[in-house]
Amino acid sequence: MDYVIGVDLDNTIVSYDPLAFRIASELNLVSEGTEKSKTAVRDHIRKHYGDDRWQEVQAVIYGERMGDARLMPGVSSFLSLCSKNNFKVYIVSHKTEFSNYYGDGYSFRQAAMDWMERNGFFKADGFAIPRENVFFESTRQGKLRRIAELGCTHFIDDLEETFADAEFPAAVEKMLFDPHNEHSGLNGVRVFGSWDDINSYLFHLVETDQSIVSGLVGSRIISSKTIRRGRNSRIYLLNCESGNFVWKVYFADASGTSDRMLTEFFALQFLWDYGVRSIPRPISILERKHCAVYEYVEGVPINSAQITSGDVQAAADFLVGLHRLKVLGGCIPYASEAFFSVREIIENMELRYAKLAELPDAELHEFIGSEFYPSFKLVSEWCRKNLAKHNLGYSAVLDEKYRTLSPSDFGFHNALRRADGSVVFLDFEHFGWDDPAKMIADFLLHPDMNLSVEHKRQFADALLSYFPDPSLRRRLTILFPLFGLKWCLIMLNEFLPEHFLRRQFADSEILETEVKAAQLAKARGLLNQIIKNYSEFPYSE
Repeated sequence: MDYVIGVDLDNTIVSYDPLAFRIASELNLVSEGTEKSKTAVRDHIRKHYGDDRWQEVQAVIYGERMGDARLMPGVSSFLSLCSKNNFKVYIVSHKTEFSNYYGDGYSFRQAAMDWMERNGFFKADGFAIPRENVFFESTRQGKLRRIAELGCTHFIDDLEETFADAEFPAAVEKMLFDPHNEHSGLNGVRVFGSWDDINSYLFHLVETDQSIVSGLVGSRIISSKTIRRGRNSRIYLLNCESGNFVWKVYFADASGTSDRMLTEFFALQFLWDYGVRSIPRPISILERKHCAVYEYVEGVPINSAQITSGDVQAAADFLVGLHRLKVLGGCIPYASEAFFSVREIIENMELRYAKLAELPDAELHEFIGSEFYPSFKLVSEWCRKNLAKHNLGYSAVLDEKYRTLSPSDFGFHNALRRADGSVVFLDFEHFGWDDPAKMIADFLLHPDMNLSVEHKRQFADALLSYFPDPSLRRRLTILFPLFGLKWCLIMLNEFLPEHFLRRQFADSEILETEVKAAQLAKARGLLNQIIKNYSEFPYSE
């Protein structure tokens, strides 16, 4: 079947939620306690100030300030997939030309066209939608007639009244975009809570044939939905006749390979085969599609404020269990960013610094040149002196007998709590052989966890008392500030184009400027924290 998909514009393709709240705040029409959605802002203004004031705000939103509106999350993936699959797309909007508040001086339609231009709708290297595929109609009846004339097979809209109208073409599939779950339940209308769910429905789980997936899980798929966006992958819940499964689609690099997929799947298979059960069971892998199927773990994310000493002990016990399996892991590769001498760690940091220093970003340059690098040189020299003081070689390679198996990106940010209170650990994309000092430091420093000092001390002491390396406590004390500074560089990965591509793959609507600003602030905060007292390890009794 040749798909011809019609899509509404306002509140379907374009998100006005943050903008509506911002403009209403500037006009002193809402307070901080008002929900930050366009619908909530509209209802608040109508209730307290009348519909005329809302119409005034809406005129600003659709007119002079439309350039500040955002693309609805998931739309760029939808348009890209339509282009790739040769689906014809029309944008059909019920939009008047001018506002009663602006008169004939400001065209809503031109503002919308300018917004689409800025967001790459018409560019050959963007979404490649012909300008003539965009239609603005003055009435709803005109919009419905246009949908019929264009021969649409599907139409996507955020308003139920579009589909409730008797003139809506009977042959067109009705797809209601309803992110706030406000629909009343019209017969014959498919309801979607997100664009990711629309994409899964139209494109069969991101271009993957559902019959293939059904074969992998051995059961027919009833439905699917996005359950998580990671930094490097997309994750879907498959509701199948035989139960639920997780379908994980990994980012493939320019060569078409996905090392993270292979690393994670075979790490979980190795652990499961040897009795580890605090992980999701691996089911099947489809290498050519960069996808894998895993057991669906019924659980909830773990909030930092809810972490108990029992949870911390469970995390320590899990890593101790991995160490006990090391005699069976001879063929397992090194973990991501695993280095077994201080020289290698510092050389790696120098390379990371050099790559960031090449980027044309003034704020980044100011931070890494004026703040980070002097601190890095200070801590590096302190590490060298203390290594020599305690007869630990700068270039000495850690003996294999003291290495361990590690998930590398390990912690409660990658875990779920089952109903019985037990913890299941996720994300083994970086699994492999590592230095226990790095493994402990990374857990204590990870920016996505907010553990108490007491819990960090409990974790550090549990592992330091277990591992047999007599130099581990000393090496951890010396290397901890160095690993802290390395985390500052890791936080700045989003400035590197190849890393940001993965972020965009996992979450196509992230805003680059906001992400970079947030990561730079985090890196600065950690740098200040580390440099205050780098000569003392803070998490040991």
